[in-house]
Amino acid sequence: MTKKKIEVVHINTGSPVPDVGNVKWPFDSLGVGNNFTFGYRKVTSVRTIVSRLNKEGTRQYIVRKIDEDTYGVWRVEDRKE
Repeated sequence: MTKKKIEVVHINTGSPVPDVGNVKWPFDSLGVGNNFTFGYRKVTSVRTIVSRLNKEGTRQYIVRKIDEDTYGVWRVEDRKE
C-alpha cells in the first residue's frame, strides 16, 4: 500500500471576492417598442431573465433573432391586470 501525498491547502483571510463582470441588462430603461441587442452567446441567459420578468411583472418582453450573431429584446405592450 502506497501512501498518498496530502496536498497542503492554504486558507486566506481578508481577500475580497473578485467581480465576475456581471452584465446589467437595460430592461428597466426600455419603453414600449424599444429594444436592445446582444450577442448570440448570451441568448440563453437573456431568455431566462425575460421568462422570469414576464411571469413576475406587468412589463412584457420578447426575444428575437436579428441575424446570425445578434439577438434583440423588445418591450411589448404591458400585461393588463
